[in-house]
Amino acid sequence: MRALESEGELTVVGHLRGSFQQEWKGRELEFTFDSIMSGQVAILEREDKRQLLTTFMHQVYGPDTSISFTLKDDPKRLQEEERERNMHREVEEHPIVQLTKEIFHGKIVQIKKGENH
Repeated sequence: MRALESEGELTVVGHLRGSFQQEWKGRELEFTFDSIMSGQVAILEREDKRQLLTTFMHQVYGPDTSISFTLKDDPKRLQEEERERNMHREVEEHPIVQLTKEIFHGKIVQIKKGENH
């Protein structure tokens, strides 16, 4: 990707780095992006960006190579979201929190993760 960077196309390189998986499928290099990154993929699919990437692929890997982009849920992001939901549930269901809400007729406005978690 250094060849792309030297041509001043740091934007393209930055968008490619947003992929969480890269895999050769035959002579096609597939970049997989988290489904929430559809905007990045749309930019890479633009004709000017695709042409730049195709030219780079042909120069580096040969004229019979191609590039593709896929959207898929990133397992790491899904795990983090699940951990976050579990943490919120734990806090909200904790007996001291329940008692405090009852005594002060309050509600939980925000839950922040501490440094130790």
